[in-house]
Order: sequence, then C-alpha cells, then structure tokens
Amino acid sequence: MKGPLNIVLEDYDISPINGFIPHELPLQQLDPYYETWEEAVQLLPANFSRKTYRSKVDKLVVLSTSRLHTKAEWQRAYVLLTFMTHGYIWGGEVPAEVSSFFSVYLVVLTKSRYYRHVYQYPF
Repeated sequence: MKGPLNIVLEDYDISPINGFIPHELPLQQLDPYYETWEEAVQLLPANFSRKTYRSKVDKLVVLSTSRLHTKAEWQRAYVLLTFMTHGYIWGGEVPAEVSSFFSVYLVVLTKSRYYRHVYQYPF
C-alpha cells in the first residue's frame, strides 16, 4: 500500500494499519546460544545502578550471528545489542565510547538483508 508520499510503507517496516507497531508480536527470546545477550539485558537495570554493567559486558564472549535466520531473530538481536550498547555507554561514572564488541555486531546486523544502514561518523 502506498502512503501519502507515494511510497510503499511496507518497504520501511511501516504498517498502513499500525504505523510503527508490527502486525505480529516481536520474538521474546533468541536461541539458547544467545543466552548471554538475553541475560545481559535482563540484568541491565541492576548492574547499571551498581555501575558494574561495563565490566560485565567486557567479559562477554563474541558470538556468531550465523544462527540468526529469520527477520524476527535479527530484530531481537538488534534490540538486545542496542540496549546493551546504551547500557555500556551510560553504565559508569562517565560516558564511555562504544567498544569494538558492539561496533562489529551493529555493522554486521545492519548489513543483513533486514536493515538498510546505521548512521556512522567518519573517524
């Protein structure tokens, strides 16, 4: 369906009925392989308030994205990693730069067929 700007709304994951709210409920959890990501987000509030979130995230091992197959899985991974990124940046006494742990994942996620791009600043 074309919107008022004569574009196909679905090309931008916009529902003509629900707007930015998807037709289907989002995936609630990824494959157990990604349990460390799920746990890191679940524990974010407690670790954030104790200012221990960064040290917890720094201990996470790098996981492969090869087990993400569906759009819902990629979207769930994106949500988890962006929450973790925000927690990492703001989870200490002073804001931190985004670690390479997140940078690599976010670039890989945005290169999947389900995302167009992430805005990047030149270095």
